[in-house]
Amino acid sequence: MTPPSPNPVFFCHGVPGCPQDGSLLDTQGRALFAPNLFDVSGKAPLTAFLEMFETAVADSRQQGFHVVGFSIGAMAALRLAAARPEKVAKVTVVSPAAPLSLGDFLPDMAGAPVFKLAMKWPAVLRLLTAAQGLLARNAPGVLINQLFAKCGPQERALL
Repeated sequence: MTPPSPNPVFFCHGVPGCPQDGSLLDTQGRALFAPNLFDVSGKAPLTAFLEMFETAVADSRQQGFHVVGFSIGAMAALRLAAARPEKVAKVTVVSPAAPLSLGDFLPDMAGAPVFKLAMKWPAVLRLLTAAQGLLARNAPGVLINQLFAKCGPQERALL
C-alpha cells in the first residue's frame, strides 16, 4: 500500500450524494475541498466543475491536488484531471459509474438485474426497494447477506 500523499483532496461526490460524503475520507490532516456538484448555476457541468476546482486551487495555494471521485463523481474527477493535468497529482476513483448511454455495460454489471428492473418494470423495482427497506429495519443481517451473497473474498473481508 502506498503512503498517503500530502496533497489537498478535491472530492467529487456521487448521485445520490452530497459534499458531506467527503467527510468519510481519511485525509490525515490534508485540506479537503468537497463542493456541491449539483450547484452548476445554469452552466455546463464541466465548466462549473472546472470553476469549482480552480477556486479550490486558488484557496489552497497548492497545485498538486489529489482528486477523488465516488460513483458517478468518478467521471467528474477524470474529466477534471484530463482538463487540468498540471494541477492534479493523483486521481482515485471509488466505485466508478458511468451513464449507461456511454456503452453496452449492462450485460457485464453486477447490478444488471436491478438496472433492468428500473428500465422495464419500475413498479416491481419500487416493490423490491420497499421489501429491502423492511428487511433493513427488521432483519438487517438478512439484507446484508443477500446483498453480498456473490461478493469476492476481499469484499467479504471488508464486510
